[in-house]
Amino acid sequence: MKKLFALLVCVLLVFALASCGDDPCQHRDADDNSLCDKCGESYTDGKDINDSTPCQHRDADDNSFCDKCGDSYTDGKDLVEICQHRDADDNSLCDKCGEGYTDGRDFCQHRDADDNSLCDKCGESYTDGKDVGTEHTHFYTQQNTSDYFLNEKATCETAATYYYSCSCGKEGPSLFTYGTPLGHDFSRKMISDTYFRAPGTETEGESYYYSCSECGKKGDTYFCLDGTVMFYIDDVYHGSTTSFYEDGYSFNPEDYHDRLGISSNTTDYFYGWFLDSGLLHPVPKDFKAVGSVRIYGKWIKAEWLTYSVSNGKATVTGIKSFYEQEPIIVIPQYINSIPVEAIGSSAFEGCSSLTNITIPDSVTKIGFCAFEGCSSLTNITIPDGVTEIGSSAFYGCTSLNDITIPDGVTEIGDNAFDGCTSLTDITIPDGVTSIGASAFRGCTSLNDITIPDGVTEIGNCAFYDCTSLTDVTIPDGITIIGYQVFYGCTSLTNITIPDSVTKIEQRAFPGCTSLTNITIPDGVTSIGERAFEGCTSLTSITIPNSVTSIGDGAFKGCTSLTDIIIPDSVTNMGDSAFGNCSSSISVKYRGTREKWSYYDLCRGFDPYSYTVTFDYSGK
Repeated sequence: MKKLFALLVCVLLVFALASCGDDPCQHRDADDNSLCDKCGESYTDGKDINDSTPCQHRDADDNSFCDKCGDSYTDGKDLVEICQHRDADDNSLCDKCGEGYTDGRDFCQHRDADDNSLCDKCGESYTDGKDVGTEHTHFYTQQNTSDYFLNEKATCETAATYYYSCSCGKEGPSLFTYGTPLGHDFSRKMISDTYFRAPGTETEGESYYYSCSECGKKGDTYFCLDGTVMFYIDDVYHGSTTSFYEDGYSFNPEDYHDRLGISSNTTDYFYGWFLDSGLLHPVPKDFKAVGSVRIYGKWIKAEWLTYSVSNGKATVTGIKSFYEQEPIIVIPQYINSIPVEAIGSSAFEGCSSLTNITIPDSVTKIGFCAFEGCSSLTNITIPDGVTEIGSSAFYGCTSLNDITIPDGVTEIGDNAFDGCTSLTDITIPDGVTSIGASAFRGCTSLNDITIPDGVTEIGNCAFYDCTSLTDVTIPDGITIIGYQVFYGCTSLTNITIPDSVTKIEQRAFPGCTSLTNITIPDGVTSIGERAFEGCTSLTSITIPNSVTSIGDGAFKGCTSLTDIIIPDSVTNMGDSAFGNCSSSISVKYRGTREKWSYYDLCRGFDPYSYTVTFDYSGK
């Protein structure tokens, strides 16, 4: 009995010692299965064994109460430092670590694989160095066709593709196809080499394939262009082309020279492009054709022409002696595929048999003496592109009867049309600012001319001996009427001198026998020697108060002049200023007798041919 009692005491003592030596398991029943997650013991309440160990559950809904035990927390955070973040924006991704969750409220499920008590994903600290919860396994089986999972949109030939996704919303690596291809829409018209089908023919315009409006792929069907420009060279069809414009089809002759296979050679020159088969109407630059048109070209023999080349442009320098008597000459647009830019100096000088010449639109300059002495030349068209006409360019073209100077010209050179005795009409463009010396001298058939307002200089002898000229208005910009400008204009009955003129040079109007009246503006200060000599129809003259000097013989031989008003501003009277005038001139002098005598003004008159009224104040 004593042995049995002693054995019972020993067992109780061992049990007591064992109970005093180890703390109870402090780990929690996180999965609520009434078994400790650490030691596997069974718990009746699903809570910690030792109530002194604080509850390890967290405050997932941030209401300052533990989600497990309901205790209040002062900071609204979990007691254990694990990943505390939630999916606040309900995008199925953790706001902290970015993982996908099935319910949009999961917490960070990552584990501490290296047992450093820190989460491998978010870096938070854990008490046991193990997973807080069960790790989520992705299964990429979901087919979601929202733009978030789009890989490539549908094209004309392929359907759209998307990424498979997990139920938690995470994008997977593999793709699935959705829908059908869009299909081609071959309705677009594109004019480019990519879609070119065939050149135009005599019955069908240039053709192109339709293209897809979405991807640009070339289709099988084609369309033909209306308004095709078809080329004929030497009456043989030579191809076609078309360029789209809203109001027609653009054709620039220079652009299609090489395209049509017109290559360099040593015997023929390309004549140019024309709108008619007779080659009488050149195609203008930047011509636009509405509807289909035919353009005609021609090769011509080139051995008669000489030229020079500079900076890729040709200048016609002359014609060989064998061809100098040719009556018709057409200057080609190209010489050995080089565009002609200029007619050189004296290029056709002395070609007395030349009656007609065609200058191509490519020419911008006509050199000095270019057509001098072409006495049979009756008509010439100067292209709009010409900006410079050299001195004596048409000197002595005695048969030339009509000419239009293009708008681009700003200066008419000296002697430019000197001696063109058959010229009856000429148009000077508004852009001209200067008319050179003797520019129209001897144009005896010229009966009318308009000098543009922009002209500020008229050279000496500019209209010398223009015997048919009847009326001239000098523009306001002129300040000096030069030497012999209107000398011998025997038909001139009226001339308007603007207020801008300050000086009338010597011999400005001598021999203007039809001039009956002239008004000298107030700004004129001097009248040159023999300025109006021989104006036999001039009956009266009023000299303005601004004049201080009247040159020798200024009005000499004005046999019809009977009435003169002279201001007291005149201090210099030239010899015979009014010599050989009427035998009974009435002179009205606005000064005193003493002043008349002091300046010896009587020297301007023949003795006994005049009477003077002093201190005249009338009109």
